[in-house]
Amino acid sequence: MTATVIFAAAVRLVSCAPAATETIYDLGAEDCLVGRSSACLYPAAATNLPSVGGYSAPSIERIVACAPTHVLVSYLADPSLSNRLERLGISVLQFPCERLKDYAPMRARLAELCGMRPKRMLAVVQKEPLIVAGRDTLPDDILAEVGCANAAANRTGYFVLSPEARVKLAPEGEVDFSMNYDLTRLGPNLRGEIEMLRARIKDLKATNDLKAHNDLNDLKDLKG
Repeated sequence: MTATVIFAAAVRLVSCAPAATETIYDLGAEDCLVGRSSACLYPAAATNLPSVGGYSAPSIERIVACAPTHVLVSYLADPSLSNRLERLGISVLQFPCERLKDYAPMRARLAELCGMRPKRMLAVVQKEPLIVAGRDTLPDDILAEVGCANAAANRTGYFVLSPEARVKLAPEGEVDFSMNYDLTRLGPNLRGEIEMLRARIKDLKATNDLKAHNDLNDLKDLKG
């Protein structure tokens, strides 16, 4: 899990979108769910929730019976359903989930909605001396994609981090991106080529199973 509960969520969610349902479970915020569509079958625990009907054509009566504060959808066959729910005081949030780029914003919005905050992780490029990745870097992008915050986002690029500065940053964990390369010693062109290659390798499986992990060993297993 890559998020931490910071307050008791008051939201009650009915998710008609399978991707949103799975993301909520991955965040560890499943207690916020009070209903699902018949298409939300993963994880298996989701099937214990009341079904409100089809993915794109849920029953408004079943939704109302769950007393939700929000309904999560990807697509509605009848767009007027949103207006009808809104008039009943139920907010409708739409998450397209058609492209990979749609998932990170969805995850961030759901985490915020459920009262979660992303874990602050340190992206380690080299261990001795300790070199980390700040914002506007490939590791920073990967952390964002899996729902983590970069603890070193106060600086850009790659830089040496002293033991004292590491203590001050107080990260909640580390992700090892080193892979035995010291990118800071490479020219910008070669460095860019290596980063692009890493991205292609790590994203091979991510498009099918993008989940949050706390260390690079898990990320390597996930992404091939």
